[in-house]
Amino acid sequence: MNSGARRMASGDDTVIIVHSNDTSRSENGGVDWTKNSGDLPRTDARDVATDGQGNWIVVHDSGRVSISANDGDSYAEQTGDQGSGNTNMRFPTGGSNVENLDAVAADVLLPV
Repeated sequence: MNSGARRMASGDDTVIIVHSNDTSRSENGGVDWTKNSGDLPRTDARDVATDGQGNWIVVHDSGRVSISANDGDSYAEQTGDQGSGNTNMRFPTGGSNVENLDAVAADVLLPV
């Protein structure tokens, strides 16, 4: 694990900690850990969440989002490009600003 880890989330016995572009992952509720260096597509991870069904989302600086649909085995950066050429998420204050995403949450009934 990384001593400078920023955020963690858990669901269905999997726990994932994100920091920079690294993840640390436990598949047994935090007993054993595997560090995966460089498995996030960006080096500025800020938070992680899961739906407890094997889907994970990581938010980054500058409105970037990465998604895993295979229980955190791999991640792909998502884009806000809807034909506009933008490669990051844009928010409604003026339409051209990009903000850092500090947190993410999943709308799931507990327990996961």
